[in-house]
Amino acid sequence: KEENEQLSQELRRSQSNEARVCFQLQEVQAKHRSVVLKTESTLLDQISDLRSNHSAEVTALQQNIDELLSERQQNKTHKEEILQLRDKLELSRQSNRKLSATEDQYQKCRNKLNNLLDVEQELKREEEAHAKCIEQCFAYKNELKSLRQIKQQAEEYKSNFANAEVRLM
Repeated sequence: KEENEQLSQELRRSQSNEARVCFQLQEVQAKHRSVVLKTESTLLDQISDLRSNHSAEVTALQQNIDELLSERQQNKTHKEEILQLRDKLELSRQSNRKLSATEDQYQKCRNKLNNLLDVEQELKREEEAHAKCIEQCFAYKNELKSLRQIKQQAEEYKSNFANAEVRLM
């Protein structure tokens, strides 16, 4: 009886711990999703801003180059300014390449994050299966205990039957 009570207490503690861990897991998942969405939104906004700024800068630089080339025919003194603008254009192109690399990294991070979410779901399924197994073990223990009592009663009945037969003879 004490063992059954201890097992019951242990089961209640396990269930309480399981409920607490599940609640904590849900909180962590919610926070994680929130952070992911905020990060994703921020990165998308930054990428959009960078593209807009980059595109505007490239367009402006290209326009400046075109204007300077037409003035160059009139005045050869603008040659240095044109070279500087070309350097800026090259830097902008390099920035564009870096932006593409950053976008690739972002996509890889997003894929890894999706994989982590899959792992979290698998962990939750494993925890649920583990909890079911624990419940099954307790059920088997209780069933074994009741079978022991039934066996003891059967032995008592057998003994009583043998004694009754001996008395009848």
